[in-house]
Amino acid sequence: MISSTVSSKILKAIAKQEGFNFVETLTGFKWMGNKAWELMNEGKTVLLAFEEAIGYMCGTTVLDKDGVGAAMQLAQLAAYLETQGKSLRQHLDFIYNEYGYHVSNNSYFICHHQPTIEAMFHRLRNFNGPETYPDNLDSYVIQGVRDLTTGYDSTEPDKKAVSSNSFTFVLS
Repeated sequence: MISSTVSSKILKAIAKQEGFNFVETLTGFKWMGNKAWELMNEGKTVLLAFEEAIGYMCGTTVLDKDGVGAAMQLAQLAAYLETQGKSLRQHLDFIYNEYGYHVSNNSYFICHHQPTIEAMFHRLRNFNGPETYPDNLDSYVIQGVRDLTTGYDSTEPDKKAVSSNSFTFVLS
């Protein structure tokens, strides 16, 4: 299963609990489609890829965002659930109860003044002294930090980020 770096991490939680392989890519279906192709060439089966902007790739018939294929899958799921006396909403509640609630708050800030950008990232990378990141955001504890500009990711075993060009805080 594949999702982009800006997407909800629920697919990662599902993959971990169910024993599936999970891969995160840069933003955009060109990255997810290319990763799917690479995985298929390694003999792996890609079940699903998605991105936070309501883009889905169900299977590998189309290695790109495929709204028609995704709608078909949803219709099949709704029909199956109806035979079980369940609704899509009930199944969504089941998914949340099984794998947890996941919230994403993606934001983009545009600044064309390079010294301001450099100062902002320097402050975040040296928040409580040299080479330290913030440990909380208001009442939320920061569980992981991914600074893709420098290649740092505290959630990876080797502390190396797997993509580039963004900054992520994982909150609890």
